Amino acid sequence: MDSEAERIVQGSDRLHPNEQMQRQRLIPANPEGTCWTGKCWSVHNLLKYEFDLQFDIPVTYPATAPELELPQLDGKTQKMYRGVLGLV
Repeated sequence: MDSEAERIVQGSDRLHPNEQMQRQRLIPANPEGTCWTGKCWSVHNLLKYEFDLQFDIPVTYPATAPELELPQLDGKTQKMYRGVLGLV
């Protein structure tokens, strides 16, 4: 194993367990890696809310930010729950 590969392995060992779990939950939906799905969560008033998350990497990325979608919340209110996570 070369030194660069060893550094990558050692670096992933130092991740916080929650971060390791989050990385395992987010998996590519297609072989090109342009459509991603997974789970996201938020804690409010000591209650944990977990939602499905999906997004497509646009052709013009990084000039155009991906649009984040929370499909479970679509149609629940008049608001559109897209791009609400502050990552766009």
